[in-house]
Amino acid sequence: MLFTLLPFIVILPALAYSLISLVCAAKYFKSLTGPVGAGAHPGVSILKPVKGMDAGSYDNFASFCRQNHAGALQLIFAAASPDDQVIPVIRQLMADFPEHDISLVINPAIHGPNYKVSNLI
Repeated sequence: MLFTLLPFIVILPALAYSLISLVCAAKYFKSLTGPVGAGAHPGVSILKPVKGMDAGSYDNFASFCRQNHAGALQLIFAAASPDDQVIPVIRQLMADFPEHDISLVINPAIHGPNYKVSNLI
């Protein structure tokens, strides 16, 4: 008799835990407020490490500014050297898109093995 009930006895705690978890999850998601108001759009920050320049660098960077996003857009370009040849391109981008918050950070310190990611720190 015990051997026939043993599988049910073993499964019963897991089943109870699952049911309690489902009830708690349902209560949690019911308690959340609804979606953000229709007029509110979160802002977006794009962190872009740069080093050197390609033929299409300006068009690539300008595509970030041309995105169709209703919220605020912030672009942060990070370079390791003030002599980097991409810096004039970024300055031109800043002049062409004054409506966006575009920043250029120059930090020659190396914070890790990946130089581009190191610029973001």
